[in-house]
Amino acid sequence: MPPVTHAQVKALYEATRAAASTFSSYNFRMYFLRRTDEVFAPALAALGDTPPAAALAAAKAAGNAPNNMTRERLEAFMGEREAALAALKRSGITNAMIGGISHDGSQPEEFKKIISIVDDKMDAVYTLKPQNQTITLHKLIPNTI
Repeated sequence: MPPVTHAQVKALYEATRAAASTFSSYNFRMYFLRRTDEVFAPALAALGDTPPAAALAAAKAAGNAPNNMTRERLEAFMGEREAALAALKRSGITNAMIGGISHDGSQPEEFKKIISIVDDKMDAVYTLKPQNQTITLHKLIPNTI
């Protein structure tokens, strides 16, 4: 496996910050942005980048000093962060569904897709069944969520 490059780590860092920015809740958004800086500081420093001083200090305090990042640790770090990015994206979508819209006034594309599918299915169901019957969402769209 080729060694992890600075560009790969930087791209994952930027993608994680972008996913963290989608949270409509201010506290969640700020926590995940701050946590992203703290987690990526050692890896970026090990590859020659200069992370923000506060993030680097927090990383050192947590025991994640830049000099501890070996090639194997960087590879493991990338795998962990890619999995965390996927979870963060899912959480951002859930937060947008509960909170409605993100702080910049937009809705994630995944949220729009889910709402459009549900609207289409509900319109079809209401034309076929009386409105007093219970309808469960997972039976309407089993393969889309």
